[in-house]
Amino acid sequence: MPSSRRPDEPPAGRPPAGEPENSLPRGLLDAVVEYDDRHHAVVIRLSGEIDHYTAPILGTTVDEALSGRSGRRLLVIDLERVEFIGSPGLAELIIAAERAQEAGMAMRLAAANATVRMLVAVTGTGALLTLSPTVADALTGG
Repeated sequence: MPSSRRPDEPPAGRPPAGEPENSLPRGLLDAVVEYDDRHHAVVIRLSGEIDHYTAPILGTTVDEALSGRSGRRLLVIDLERVEFIGSPGLAELIIAAERAQEAGMAMRLAAANATVRMLVAVTGTGALLTLSPTVADALTGG
């Protein structure tokens, strides 16, 4: 059976050329959308990495969550299990905040690790992105 792999593509399960054998596969992001009726909120729980491979997943998830927002006033993006975020991920978070605002909703980022908090501080996007220490705090305005 002929291979469907491109000539420049590494074999399945192998990292791209120039990357160490023990590096994790790129492009891993899981997103779960929950609706919190008590707080009139949509919570998107993310885990994995938000890089140029996976940032579009975040954008699509936010679009879907906002389209089903009937009566919702708050979008919370839970970053507790996000291991890495690159500039494409930061851009998607800014776009998400703008889209939430257009939909009449507030948006808060919850449980961001030190790397994410530093990225927000260094890029000066703190005025656009509200950080809360936990999802519970984000839901109650903290």
